[in-house]
Amino acid sequence: MTNLILQQCLNGLVLACNYTLFALGLSVIWGVLKVLNLAHAEMFTFGALAAVFAGQAGGFPLPVVFAIAVVTGGVLALIVDTIAFWPLRMKSLSVEDFELSSLITSLGASTILVSLAARWTNNQAVSMPPGVFTVEAWRFGPLVLTNVQVIVSIAALLLTAVTWWVVRHSQFGRALRGLAYSTDMAKVVGIRTETLYRATLFACGALAATAGLLLTILMGSVDAHSGANLMLKAIAIIVLAGSGSILGLLVGAVILGLGETVGTLFLPNVIQSALPFLVILVVLLARPSGLFGRSEAVRT
Repeated sequence: MTNLILQQCLNGLVLACNYTLFALGLSVIWGVLKVLNLAHAEMFTFGALAAVFAGQAGGFPLPVVFAIAVVTGGVLALIVDTIAFWPLRMKSLSVEDFELSSLITSLGASTILVSLAARWTNNQAVSMPPGVFTVEAWRFGPLVLTNVQVIVSIAALLLTAVTWWVVRHSQFGRALRGLAYSTDMAKVVGIRTETLYRATLFACGALAATAGLLLTILMGSVDAHSGANLMLKAIAIIVLAGSGSILGLLVGAVILGLGETVGTLFLPNVIQSALPFLVILVVLLARPSGLFGRSEAVRT
């Protein structure tokens, strides 16, 4: 039983790395651009599907299908922005009205994209062709580790670290934080806000697509609802982490990932399914700002 618990802990940590990568882009969009983009899940799904079909059609190696997934996720994010969010930005709405309107439009965009993905896949799960990546397993005592798990973990942690550095220490990140504080002030100091919006959305869409590709390789398949199934988990992780904390995202993802994998050994199925809801409920009741939340300037 001890060996099984250890293996499930390892699996939970790998899963947490992927959850972090998915939640990271959503957290940046939500925290900086003030958009809870429910269509973010479809960047995950379409990026993974594009990679799978490219691998099936052309037999491309992993680096090529990775590039296809990244571009697909980023471009789709720009398309959704052009149709759903850009018209709202042009109306000079208040922060509260913009947040509510963008939430509704993103829900509509998400519904349409899920339907398109279901039609694209005939509502069936599709698998990455074997030629794209060969899975190898290594045994370390009682634990089994695959090369897929190593790649997922390293890629997720590396991209998370890069995102943290960009947001906190680069000129782009300083402009992004200025935009989060006040759009009007950002324009006054010469920040090209529309360019910044688009670049951020492209990057976040690319992160979601990367998570989709990695999880597809890890789990073996993807379907039209794969991204949507992760959305609630991502929101739970962000709520648990608190506003603006990338370290908090890692901790929240680990808690949820271990809860799902180790929980299968001790918890009934109904509790496992409700775990994201329980996390959101407990955190909002006990600490509304999240585990790592902090006070921030608020736009007026």
